[in-house]
Amino acid sequence: MDLEFWKQAWRDGRTAFHQGQTSPHLVRHLPLLNINENDHVLLPLCGKSLDLLYLQDLNLKVTGIEISELAIEQFQAEHPREYKQTKKGNFTVYQNEKLEIWNGDFFEFHSDITSPIHYVFDRAAMVALPFDLRKHYAEKLCEFLNLGAKILLVTFEYPQEKVPGPPFSVNKDEVELLYKDFKVQEIYRETITAISPKFVEAGIQQVQNVCYLIE
Repeated sequence: MDLEFWKQAWRDGRTAFHQGQTSPHLVRHLPLLNINENDHVLLPLCGKSLDLLYLQDLNLKVTGIEISELAIEQFQAEHPREYKQTKKGNFTVYQNEKLEIWNGDFFEFHSDITSPIHYVFDRAAMVALPFDLRKHYAEKLCEFLNLGAKILLVTFEYPQEKVPGPPFSVNKDEVELLYKDFKVQEIYRETITAISPKFVEAGIQQVQNVCYLIE
């Protein structure tokens, strides 16, 4: 993963991937996870997502991982709460009672520095990675998961040959292959026509937005 690419994207304000609201996928499909109070949920490559606060307010333990220090600074400025800052390995960790944001490289995160993960919400991590990294990402993610863990995964589908990512196109066959030891269920599919100009310029008129429950 080109870490500098994402750091520069935050510095340049190229953050169209950031949603100024809680993800509708999370709100709509959260009941499928059957969450319990104090369970642990992971948001990889979280940026300054409002999903962190939404899950924290449900009395879950929430962990986000983000490479951009600027994204975390903006999150704290926009949603001021008291955080304790510590160093853990190559990470700087911003922590309050229920929320931890780890500033560093996702691929350096490992299971012995966190408690087992019960749920993962992946809205913009898998689709941020090129094909050759997605297998490594899925394998790494599975290292953290508690027995019976569930993943909500959001992807996009479009003709990848017409336009480079990110976001990258990830189809169902690939999801099933990456999580071959899991039950993969497509739970939502939507056609999006209000898309980025780079897609329109490449002759793409619509993109499929897909959500999976992986367990």
